[in-house]
Amino acid sequence: MSNYSTKKIFFSGIALCLLVLLSCSHEKEGATLFPKPDGSRIAIKYTQLHVDTIRLNDEGVECSLSGFSGVNHDGDYYFVDSRLCRYYVFDVNGNFKKYHLGYGPGPKETTAGIELCCMLPDTSLFMLGTRIDYLVYDKNFDKKTHFMSHHSHITASDVPDLSADWRTYSHDVICRTYNNKIYIGMFSEHSEFNYLENTKAYLKKSNHILEADLASEHVGKMYATGYPPIYHEHPYDYSVYSYRINFDIDRTGNFYVSYEADSLIYKYDSDYNPLCSFGYAGTNIRMKISSVSGYSGMKNYFKTDIMNNGFYDWLEYVDETGLLFRSYKKGSHEASDGLQIYSDTGLLADVAVPKDLKVAGYVAPYYYSQAIADPEKETLTVYRFKLSE
Repeated sequence: MSNYSTKKIFFSGIALCLLVLLSCSHEKEGATLFPKPDGSRIAIKYTQLHVDTIRLNDEGVECSLSGFSGVNHDGDYYFVDSRLCRYYVFDVNGNFKKYHLGYGPGPKETTAGIELCCMLPDTSLFMLGTRIDYLVYDKNFDKKTHFMSHHSHITASDVPDLSADWRTYSHDVICRTYNNKIYIGMFSEHSEFNYLENTKAYLKKSNHILEADLASEHVGKMYATGYPPIYHEHPYDYSVYSYRINFDIDRTGNFYVSYEADSLIYKYDSDYNPLCSFGYAGTNIRMKISSVSGYSGMKNYFKTDIMNNGFYDWLEYVDETGLLFRSYKKGSHEASDGLQIYSDTGLLADVAVPKDLKVAGYVAPYYYSQAIADPEKETLTVYRFKLSE
């Protein structure tokens, strides 16, 4: 791991540092990865949603409120506590049922800590430990895979031609799975390869999605090279929106990718060949422009801009219904956030929803959100809604 000056770290929690070869990037040189929209249509079917509120921890279940959540293969709601290392199970009405794992040396425990996690199609649970260890637990929560990610040290003089330090962002960490592989959202803050100090090269050559093959235990191939045109046109206007991309993968391997400052959604096949782009600007979204060209300015603007202004947020493709959901922040001037619903490239809805609502899964007939923590009230809140004509 490399040392970073404190002025370059703006995210709370533990950041994962991986040394990855840029030559492992999957995209071909000169490939057009950001096609212009073609054939997007508006076919509004839903103008409002009735949203129910569920409290997960009303029964006083011990929980740190820090973790990851969603719907599992049994049709239950889960919350993985990143600090206590527990996998909590609730029914879809929020009633606590049981928990698995926990911190410790036992066969059904872990001492790795949890940096991120996701459910695998075969009902297994994948977790990335804070020591960059990859773990998979089967449906009985017995450990069946455990390997460390090892990368040789490459000196700074080799950057950016050969390598860069890639890190996960610790807010809304994105972890997806397809075909026994894990895909993790990344960014670089290497002193010689980052958005602010090497802008031109970074806009073209940076990679945003890391692939880990659980079968071969190989980690290193990267996808999603570069940034869409809006960033190239005014790079410093969108500096605070440059760290994270949002993405999901459907059951056939298609990637859906969006960037925080860009209203378009880009679709790629399982080999990351571009297929199309589509999308519409969110309603009443306020994206204040704070031109930032150095880390001192970034430190001043990052929290205020991200907290107070709008940007395009979480993507969730629901295989059961074939719908793509995109959440977006409107900004502190609005009492609500926004949610767009797409079918293929068509916009079915752009509706107001409670703050921080991000779709996490589906148990018929309801769509469920990620759990939202309120540290002051010590609660975890889940929203759910159904789509009706």
